[in-house]
Amino acid sequence: MTAQIIRSRRSEAQLSTAFGLLLFIICMLGGAVLGHAATPPWPKLPVIQNVGIIPVQWEGDPGTPKEVIDHGFPSIVRESHKFRILNDDLVSDLWQDADGRAELRSQYELQSFIGLTMTSRGDVVTMTARLTDQGLKTQLLETDTVSRDWLANAPPEEALGRLEALVFRLLNRLPVDVNVTSIQGKYLTLSGGTEQNIEVGDRVDLVRTSIRSLHPANGTWLEFKKQPLGTAQIVEVKTYNSVAKILTQTYDHAIEIGDGARIGALAARVKFARLAVNEGLKDSGNQETIIVAPLYHGEPPQPKPAAQVAAPAPAPVPMTDPSAKAPDAAAAEKPSTEAAPPATPAPATAENTPPAAAPAAESTGSSFLDEIASDATSHKLLDEVSAYAGPYWWSVGGSKLPGTSGKFPFYLLNSAGVGVTHTLLFKFKTAFGGGVIFGKTTKGSYVGYQGYGRIYWEEALILFEGAIRGWRAGGFGSLSGMSVDQESYGGGDWIRGGGFAGLFGKFSTPDLERYDWNAEFSLLPLTIGRAGFAGNRQQTQSTFGYGISLSAYQDRPARLIAWGAGFDLSSEVQTLDDGRRPQYQAYQIKALARIGL
Repeated sequence: MTAQIIRSRRSEAQLSTAFGLLLFIICMLGGAVLGHAATPPWPKLPVIQNVGIIPVQWEGDPGTPKEVIDHGFPSIVRESHKFRILNDDLVSDLWQDADGRAELRSQYELQSFIGLTMTSRGDVVTMTARLTDQGLKTQLLETDTVSRDWLANAPPEEALGRLEALVFRLLNRLPVDVNVTSIQGKYLTLSGGTEQNIEVGDRVDLVRTSIRSLHPANGTWLEFKKQPLGTAQIVEVKTYNSVAKILTQTYDHAIEIGDGARIGALAARVKFARLAVNEGLKDSGNQETIIVAPLYHGEPPQPKPAAQVAAPAPAPVPMTDPSAKAPDAAAAEKPSTEAAPPATPAPATAENTPPAAAPAAESTGSSFLDEIASDATSHKLLDEVSAYAGPYWWSVGGSKLPGTSGKFPFYLLNSAGVGVTHTLLFKFKTAFGGGVIFGKTTKGSYVGYQGYGRIYWEEALILFEGAIRGWRAGGFGSLSGMSVDQESYGGGDWIRGGGFAGLFGKFSTPDLERYDWNAEFSLLPLTIGRAGFAGNRQQTQSTFGYGISLSAYQDRPARLIAWGAGFDLSSEVQTLDDGRRPQYQAYQIKALARIGL
């Protein structure tokens, strides 16, 4: 008995040392998180692919034939080839009331509106172009002011040219032109095709764009933050979408659905590049520097504000592929003879589904063994490091066994641990980690430990508009032990083995904050060990159990700490040497932190 007490105290001392190290690691992670806490998360730029054109709104009499502007505005928006445009009659009938806008959103997948307001005040007319969300809240705003007399007497082509410059300035505020709509392995689908002047062989730089600041007066998007993600090469092009092969990524699985790319050959980009040179405009930047000051035709030009004079004119917008030839400007600006169909939900076809395998022209000549060797040496030492802490509660009971349980901790902290993940080869991954538990029982106290190792396969699976992004499945093993004082149940030591499967994905909150979620279910068919009851150690003869794990983390780029929370539940029934069948149950709530490497 004395030897057993000495071993127990020695074990407790070792566990106390391990727990101190874990607390130190958690404090370091917490300090890093607090260092980033001063910078609020930036909402991600929403995907804007399907757009409805609101009929031109008139305020006052501008002194010009309305038909020129009414018919010219929708044509100019279409000539930009920036979006897929819904049917004008459909939008005109439904946009004015909330139920109609809800129908456009749910039945026709509308994501934004674009509209024009013509306001006459005295001898000037202000043209205001707006991009709004589904609820008509303004996202981007551009204005131009012209003389009322000039607008009344200008040839239609000149008036439309002025309007075109305004609309293209508005559209070029958006930092990206196409978005990733699906990912299958090394291939992704983009929401742009021949209508956006995309050609096979083009290279695109993929970025994740966030809204960095809003205009203090009108709340419109002011500045954007772009996070480079990698490059891809176009391998197949359709009218309104294209397939690209991923060439590089800044980190594993960096590219996600909703990320975007800028297309330099887009008609609106080509036109805007010339306007930027001639008028000193700037796209995707501070709105105060690109709203054109009043400039009346036929009158001496007004001096530009100092902020615009000081700002150097940006260089022409380059094409996505620097080695490609510049497109013919006239051809790029020529209106398309093929009208875009209404953006109704489309079934999966060859038009919008990535190929199952690379086209024959994409073969690089490398052998399968070469790909294995390259993949085996391309992974980082660690993919990510995580840590957890929180309350842990357990109970043991059964027929002919007195019940024993741990008390729920008053300070909500009686467990802590760390873990790491690593990519082995292809989509095979491993994970290792461990932690400690401690606390009080009804009569005494307890202390325990656990270490685990997992190997599994992870695969992409895009369902429910990207809410589910993949699955994983594999096997695991664990080594655990617990010592309980002054109770009929004295603890035990176990080696466990089993399998697990789970899903993972992303979701967004109403304030556009994004989270990664994970859900796993595990089976425990194998347990080797012993448990102590009433001072006697009994060997485990057979066992069966299961576990459920749920967790969610903030969506953060690599090398930034992300907070999270999780919940674990496990239940196991063992059969001992003496025929008794204790049932173990454990519940754990976790405060989580992780960092991708």
